[in-house]
Amino acid sequence: FTSSEESRIEAHKRYPLKEDAYPVLASIGAMENRKGQIIILQAVKMLLDAGKLPNIHVMFVGEGPDEHMLQEVTKVYGLEDYVSFFRFTREPNYVFDRIDILAFPSFYKEGLPNVLLEAMSMGVPVISTALAGIPEVVFDGETGFLTDVGNVEQFADAIEKITKNPDTCLE
Repeated sequence: FTSSEESRIEAHKRYPLKEDAYPVLASIGAMENRKGQIIILQAVKMLLDAGKLPNIHVMFVGEGPDEHMLQEVTKVYGLEDYVSFFRFTREPNYVFDRIDILAFPSFYKEGLPNVLLEAMSMGVPVISTALAGIPEVVFDGETGFLTDVGNVEQFADAIEKITKNPDTCLE
C-alpha cells in the first residue's frame, strides 16, 4: 500500500464527496454489530450537535447484515449529508487515499485487524477501541487513538484531536 498523486486522483473519482468534506472518516469492512459502526454515527451526531466539524463526512465501505440499520440510523439522526455508503472493494488503497481518519470502533472479537495496518502504512491516522491485539500496533496518541469499547465521547474527542493536528498520529 503506497500513495501517489495518480492514486489520490483516482480515489476522488471513485469516492466523490463534497469538495469541502473534512475530516473524512471511513469504516472499511463488514457491517455487523461486533464492528461497532453505530459508535461512528453517534460520535458524528454529537460533534455536529455541538457545532463542531461542520464538514465532517463518514464513508462506510463494505457490506453486511447491519448495512440497512446503519442507513436507517443515518436518516433518523439526520446525517444524510454527512454519510455515504459504498460497496465492498478489493482495492482499499483508494479508500485510504480518500480519507483523513480510519474509524474502527469494534465491540468485540478482534485479533489484529489488517485494515489498521493498511491504513497506517498509507499514513492515515486511526481511531480504534483498546481490545485484543489492537493496542499492539495502535499506541494511543502516537500511531492513533484508542478508546474504551462503546465510549462515544472518547471517539468524538479523538476525531477532534486528529482534526486539530492531522500530523499527530503519523509516527
